[in-house]
Amino acid sequence: MFISRCKIPTYKRKTLVKLFTSGATARGAARIVGVNRNTAALFFRKIRAVLAAQERGEAVGTVEVDETYLSSGKGGRKAARRGRNLAGKFCILGAVERGTRKTHLEEATSTRATKLESFCIRNAGRADCVHTDAFTGYKHLTDCGFKHYRVNHFITFKNRITGACTNLIESVWACLKRHFARFCGGWRHNLHLWLAEVEKRFEYAANFGAYVEDLLRDGRRKRLTKKRRPKCSTL
Repeated sequence: MFISRCKIPTYKRKTLVKLFTSGATARGAARIVGVNRNTAALFFRKIRAVLAAQERGEAVGTVEVDETYLSSGKGGRKAARRGRNLAGKFCILGAVERGTRKTHLEEATSTRATKLESFCIRNAGRADCVHTDAFTGYKHLTDCGFKHYRVNHFITFKNRITGACTNLIESVWACLKRHFARFCGGWRHNLHLWLAEVEKRFEYAANFGAYVEDLLRDGRRKRLTKKRRPKCSTL
């Protein structure tokens, strides 16, 4: 397994990888494998770092874009007011490509139109069309060169005239919140690594475990190849 500077025995590492892909917490995995909980937490964080290091290409075809909000854990419910303000909350922007389920997630510091447009250009610049909800921040995407369709969720979940729908990106948010709920706010640390994990979990779905194992195995093979040096010929 390609995890740098790891002294855990190989059979325990394999078990930890399986527990990670199944969605177990570090504390629960440590109890099963027989290691310290901090050791398991560090091992899981290294796996997330490997997932975050993978290259992400731009989404093409039909892309759904949306945003969601998570509690920041500061101030409780009094600070986290309803609406799109960021008081006591994290804002997560997401784009998902239909068909391939390729997902891009990113933490945002605001929900202004310029921020949303920049996110769409970076992650969906080659998309044939973009589907969003009726939030005013997406109103000027056509000025950025996108073929843009909107759906008003106060009326319907799918626009029958234009075919605009954001059900797939809503499935991403369901996957993210269902996964984060197990960890009691631990995802607030190194949030970008946790978002990278959710991206791959949603994209590969049932094949996520095999994807992680292959990724770590290929990384280990590349590392061993890099360490080999040609033998010096003696005259």
